[in-house]
Amino acid sequence: MVIAYLNVGTDREHLDIQRNMINEFVSKKDNLQVDKWITDVTGEKAKRMGQKLEDTLERIKEGDVLIVSDITRLSRSVFEMMEILSVCLKKKASLWCIEDRYIFDSSMDYEKMNKAFMLTVDLDHSLITMRTKDTLMELKHSGKKLGRPVGSKTKQDSLDEKKDEIINMLEQGETVAAICQYYNVSKNTFYKFKKNYGL
Repeated sequence: MVIAYLNVGTDREHLDIQRNMINEFVSKKDNLQVDKWITDVTGEKAKRMGQKLEDTLERIKEGDVLIVSDITRLSRSVFEMMEILSVCLKKKASLWCIEDRYIFDSSMDYEKMNKAFMLTVDLDHSLITMRTKDTLMELKHSGKKLGRPVGSKTKQDSLDEKKDEIINMLEQGETVAAICQYYNVSKNTFYKFKKNYGL
């Protein structure tokens, strides 16, 4: 099966551009036609792959071909892009990126490519960690105080102050959802509060 994948943030005109690019590419190939078109509208600031692409990768089989206009349509995260490529290679499906002229298929050595991908992911993670540490050091040297300002209250502090009141609400049968809504806290915060007091 040949699957064409389209992805846009908010400008839907780009869908036509991608579709035309894929159609033109396919028309130049003998015995090749798109069997299925898949479209994700992920939003301008999306960092994760689209849900339809995720579903497609779960179902993709050996011999299938996934075509995109360019590799950046898959994801804006290097880590996730490597993960997508790894899935395709592992399942022996081909990934064609037209504009970039990348063709990832069964002719590639999966083990070597997977190691290269994992190295890239590790390197990306290390670079992010290093940049974060450097930024924190610069802020510290500039005299800026890091962390929560002294005296500021956390959501947990607010619950601690209302401990007796909350215990009373629980004894009266109030649900966790209702209590969280009343005190404007998340369920995770509330469960930590309960754990702290053995409730």
